Amino acid sequence: MFILWLLGGFIPGGPQAVGWNPALIYAERWTINLLTLEAEVFNNCLPYNELMVDKIDEPFRQKLLQSMPSDGFMAIGEFSGHILCIAYRDVGFAVKLKGSGRLHLANELLDLLLIGNELNRTYEVHGEPMDNQASLYYDIGIGVSIPFELGNNQLKVGIGFHIYRGLYCMGVERFDFIGKTTENCICSSSDVSVRISESGSGYGMDLGITVKQPGGWEYGAAITEIGNLLWYRGEQREWTYELDSFALDMLDSLEEIWLTEYEVTEVEKFTTTLPTIYRVYAKYDVGDWELGTVLDYQLYKTAARQKSVEWIAFTIYEGWRWIDLGIGMGYTHKGIVFIPTIKVKPPHFHCNISLCSMDGIYPWAKGVATKLELILTF
Repeated sequence: MFILWLLGGFIPGGPQAVGWNPALIYAERWTINLLTLEAEVFNNCLPYNELMVDKIDEPFRQKLLQSMPSDGFMAIGEFSGHILCIAYRDVGFAVKLKGSGRLHLANELLDLLLIGNELNRTYEVHGEPMDNQASLYYDIGIGVSIPFELGNNQLKVGIGFHIYRGLYCMGVERFDFIGKTTENCICSSSDVSVRISESGSGYGMDLGITVKQPGGWEYGAAITEIGNLLWYRGEQREWTYELDSFALDMLDSLEEIWLTEYEVTEVEKFTTTLPTIYRVYAKYDVGDWELGTVLDYQLYKTAARQKSVEWIAFTIYEGWRWIDLGIGMGYTHKGIVFIPTIKVKPPHFHCNISLCSMDGIYPWAKGVATKLELILTF
């Protein structure tokens, strides 16, 4: 969620700080997020202006295959909808609906799907566990920040707690396929195992600290999303088939060439780990300008994000009465990112709109993210 967090203000405050750095939770007046919608899509092959086509023809197939990395085609999606986010003074509360998913197709499998089977070529695919997965859950979080005076510096320590309610989880645990076509036969076999659950729960915790110095400097560090989700009342679905057409002319029916097994077993419990993110930031206020940088390190791989280091630097101009303009650039595991953002802030109401391009400038980017945020203060 690195990009989605940064959209709209780069370093969040008030109720948006719940889950990012609880030490930043502060609002002089009651602050309510009326609406926050965040979404991100990314693929590792083609820019979206080339990927969105009316039909899959031969030039498109060749372009896709030529642009594909050695580890295959990957597409990810992520979204977050903030149902209720409130902050007053040093306390914040947030209810969010979060979802993410990843699709990964090996080169050989995509060759087979797009071009078809070549004579005398052996296709062999062995997928990594959880390469393809999706999840959907509620995140109910509460956080508090505690201020201290440290000489001339303002020190704040924050802690946050989360309750998670899982709605859906799917992961491909095993995918094995081998196939070959010759002039005389078609032989193939496959073994697929998928784990599914529609109910889960879990707990998480955040820890954060910030230091504000005279002269405009501010620093902070946090460890967030420490915990896991326990899924129950799940099931394991397994498909196994073998196809051998050596004796096709001797069979009474085509159905006899398929030896298919389908098995569903109950899974008592299984666990998915939250990403656990280490985060540091620094910013400097000088006149009407705010300059800053954020560095993230994700400890565990999730559906929409790899274990990786991500960094961004940004600047925001706050010299106009009702409008702030910002721009950010940085690096993530998806490539170089470019983020323009605008905040409209009449009395008692704020509106943030942001658009992020990943690995290129929209519409020539391989990934895009957007955020719309409406905030009411009174």
